[in-house]
Amino acid sequence: MNICSRGHIKDQRAGFTLLEMIVALGIFSILVIIAFGVAFSLSQAQIKAAKIQAVQGDLRFSLENITKEMRTGRNFIPANAISGLSGAFREITFTRRDGKIVRYALGADAIQKTVTDSSGTPLTAGAVTGEDVTVDGLVFYVTGTGTGDGQPRVTVSIRARSREPQLVSSLELQTSVTARGHDLQR
Repeated sequence: MNICSRGHIKDQRAGFTLLEMIVALGIFSILVIIAFGVAFSLSQAQIKAAKIQAVQGDLRFSLENITKEMRTGRNFIPANAISGLSGAFREITFTRRDGKIVRYALGADAIQKTVTDSSGTPLTAGAVTGEDVTVDGLVFYVTGTGTGDGQPRVTVSIRARSREPQLVSSLELQTSVTARGHDLQR
């Protein structure tokens, strides 16, 4: 114990020294920086996961719309055969149940759909996939389209990725659809 000049007792353990304050502030600052870094990383991961889910949802929706039309279609005509893959084509044309002719093909990094009437007059054309998706590959595997072959079956395979450069994950979706009616016409 120390006694001050006025007769008061001074305890040397009371309070912090300047060095102790600097060390405590340094440790606290490091912990805050680490906490903000972890929070920022988690936020970025959540944003990336949400964008990947959006791309997957867009592709699933597009694929579902394509197969829905094919399910009730007839007169399937594949075109642009892919060498080395038996029964694989880059585009397909068929007649919808309302008599309109539909063509699906890959163009401009998106799945393109063209609808024409029976005389070949274009009615609508445009991308089936959204702006956030880059489609790198589209393949149609077609069987059962010959006369008397029975029901046509089309397997659609899509390879795509997000247009955003920080999302490097590639997605591949594939589904098969069998037309409801027999394709006896050619």
